[in-house]
Amino acid sequence: MGDSVGKWEGDTFVVDVTGFNDETWIAWPGYFHTNKMRVIERLRREGNLLHYQATVEDPDVLVQPWVMDERILRLNTQPMVQIEDPPCVESDGANLYTKERG
Repeated sequence: MGDSVGKWEGDTFVVDVTGFNDETWIAWPGYFHTNKMRVIERLRREGNLLHYQATVEDPDVLVQPWVMDERILRLNTQPMVQIEDPPCVESDGANLYTKERG
């Protein structure tokens, strides 16, 4: 809900987000912000680990930038098993009423 621009800085992908609308919120329970908010996200892969960190700047609300603690996610290396959806089954026919079904 903003405008994102990404670029590589070495082995880190950096996403700079500005232009947020008033439908966004930060963290839980949803801290307010102004339209001057800027979020910088950093993602770096190290083997099967993904390092993620974000910094929020909003000079009208925050005295200093808020830096999120880095999160490290383990990537799934197992092959995905595709389970086929069951075919379409009409289960509500008894509740349908039309001139054709009377």
